[in-house]
Order: sequence, then C-alpha cells, then structure tokens
Amino acid sequence: MTRVTSVLVSTLALLLGLLAAPAVAQAPEPPDYVIADPAFEALPGAEAFAGTIDTDGAEHAYRIEVPDDWNGTLVLYAHGFVGPQQEELVVQDPPLRPLFVQEGIAWAASSYSANGYVIDGPVDQTQDLADRFAELTGGDAPAATIIHGFSMGGHITGVALERYPDAYVGALPACGVMGDVELFEYFTDVNLVAGALAGVEVPVPGGLPFLGGPAQQISAALGLQTGLATPAGVQYADVVEALSGGERPTFEESLTFWNTLAAVDLDGEDGDAPTVPFLQALYGNALSAGIPTPVGVEGVYDNAGTIYGFPNATSAEPSPQEQALNAAVARVTNDGEAPFPTIDGTPQGAEIKHATVKYGGERLTFQLTDAANSLRAPFGLDDGSKFGGKPSLNLEMPAAQLAFFRGGIETTVKEAAVKNKEAWFGAIKPLPTDEAVRAAFNS
Repeated sequence: MTRVTSVLVSTLALLLGLLAAPAVAQAPEPPDYVIADPAFEALPGAEAFAGTIDTDGAEHAYRIEVPDDWNGTLVLYAHGFVGPQQEELVVQDPPLRPLFVQEGIAWAASSYSANGYVIDGPVDQTQDLADRFAELTGGDAPAATIIHGFSMGGHITGVALERYPDAYVGALPACGVMGDVELFEYFTDVNLVAGALAGVEVPVPGGLPFLGGPAQQISAALGLQTGLATPAGVQYADVVEALSGGERPTFEESLTFWNTLAAVDLDGEDGDAPTVPFLQALYGNALSAGIPTPVGVEGVYDNAGTIYGFPNATSAEPSPQEQALNAAVARVTNDGEAPFPTIDGTPQGAEIKHATVKYGGERLTFQLTDAANSLRAPFGLDDGSKFGGKPSLNLEMPAAQLAFFRGGIETTVKEAAVKNKEAWFGAIKPLPTDEAVRAAFNS
C-alpha cells in the first residue's frame, strides 16, 4: 500500500492557461465550434500552407511551414488546453517556430476539431498531417517525424507514441500531462484533504456545486488566501507538498502564488466577486465556464486505499495526526474507464526501445521496458512512472554508466547549484547551506 500518492503538478500553468471564466447556475454545453481562418504569413526563407481537412469525419484546420532549405525533418506540434467555452478552433504556432525554420525543419499543427481537454481525436488529427504532408504541400513526404507538445499536448504526444509506434524518430513532451488520469486524481486528492481539514463536504467529481460554496468555505477555513495562518492550513500545505513530490526548495512560495496571485475571479473579471485559489477553481470548473472537464475523473477516481501523509515522516506507519486526517478524508471507490486515452509507458508493437543520451563525448544508452520496478535516474531523466501508479518505462543502466552519471553529470549540476544558490534559492530564508543544496540534487 502506498503511503503517499504523488504526481508532478508543474503542468498546472500550461495545462489550463489561466482561462478564467464566469461560473453559472447549471453546467452548460460546449458551443458549436467554428474554425478560425488558419492563413498565416511564412517567416523569411520558408513557405506557408494552411487550410482545413477532414480526419475520420471531423473537420479541423492546419498550418504547415516548410523552410526553403528543408532537411526532411517534420515536427508535429500539439497545442495545450483551450477552454471548451472558446467557440473558435485556432491553430497555434509552436513556440520554437523560428528555431525550426532556422534549422531547416518543417512543422505542422492542427486546431483539433474541438476545444477542451480532448486527447483521442487530436492524436489522429495531428498524425494525419504527417500522413498527408506531401499532398498538402505538393512536395516530398518527410524523411523523419518528431512529435512535440506542451501540457495537454504532452498527453497527446505520449498517446501518439503508443498509437503510432513506428511513426516517429523522437518526441518532446514539454510540461506534459504524462500522468494522465493520476494528475486529475491529484486535483481530487487535494480538495478532499482540504475539505476534511476544513470540515466541508466536497463533491466527487468537482464542478459548479463545489464553487458555489465549499471552495470559498475551504479557502476561509484554511486561510488559503491569507498566508495559511491556521493549524489546519499548515497541515493542508504539508499534504499538498507530499502529494506533489515531497519536500523541496521554494514550495511555500509556489503554493502562495497559486493560492493568491493565481486565484481566479469567479465573475471572470477583476472586481468585487469572490476569488478562489487556483486548485479549488480548477476542481470547480471555473476555468471552463462551468463546462465539465475531467478534473474529478468521474467513475475512475478511487482513494479507498490511499494513505495521506506529511513530508519527512519518520515512520512507515501513519502518525496519530496522519491517522486523524485519513479518518476524516471522504473515500471513493470506482473501477470505471478513463474518459480519455491513458499512457501505458510502452509503445504498442515495440518490445524493446532504447533511449540514448550524449554527454561530454560519452554516449549512454538505456533500455526501455515495461517493468514493474523502475529505476529513477538522476535529474529528471526518470522512468516516466507515476509515483506509485501503474508500471511504466524502466531505465536500466549498467553500473559503469550510473557511476558516470553520478561522478560526472550529477557532480557538475550540484556544484553549479551551490555556486548559484543565491540566485536560484534566494527566496528561501535562511539561505540553504551548501550541503543542503547538494542533498537536494542527490539522485
């Protein structure tokens, strides 16, 4: 049984883009989407192509840009979350667009056929641009294709790798929702814990009924927007820290930001309307104008066996304080299917894959398998596992390679962190010691 279920929550900002919108009395339906004109001007030294295509009965827009000195590589770009209340379907240019053109790399992107947290259709619609690249541009088919996406686009990237295992030579999910369902379960965990500490009932899944009262009651009871200056507020912060990866520098500053500066005005404007901390607004669908999103993972979320804890617990068994918390948290049992494709961690049809890393003239190769016991390598070159979730990629490295990592890369990063600690960790008072900084970067 896992002591603490944790996920990476750095995806929050890109995932939802701070698309605050007004809450309404009843959950509305998404609008009839309209495709925005995808025409655009090519950068100097490139040619632009734009239009609409049909993929499996769904119409969507596309943009393609091909450098004059194209090297045969195509990057498919998958954009992140756009609120389902947004009527227009817009093709988003990749942030790295100027670099792609400069390096002779073509790119293509789809508007998708719907807004919201959508995965299934966009995977196929994005891949269709590669399949029809020659048709759409009147040129050659790409010699190599890479898929790249931010936030929800990272989720699309992961699913695409498994659905089309032979289509890509590489992938770059950036701030990607690689934890799929477990990221959304984290949102539910956080709010159920908040409700337990505040003595407020929290519905599962979340939605407008949560925004209508419980979210504001929780914020007031825990002091979420006033410095967490209550014992229950301190406990809440501790649990959030544990759920989101454990003790680390700048956590308090980050939580303060999301509770205050990133709080959402419930009327969608700066004014006298109540504001709700970001995680509570997210759970209440305030960022999608009340249109349901998967934040509660209805039919899937299950915390019957979860034991909530605090960072730096000294015992394998819950403390009396943790026992009291766990007794108060509402429990939900489900065994339904996820509302979107999940990322299993192994490309379908590929028994063995290898990832190669180059550093200092050395070439390190990792074998990727779907093993249950995954090894967490240094510095986020990790196995993509979901911290207590289902088995994912396993990085198996020989002792000599691990020694090189720890003796070379790890030492270099540690000493860089020590040298720059005032710039990197200046918000922490008192400033961490050199040894504390080194410890934070241990693999």
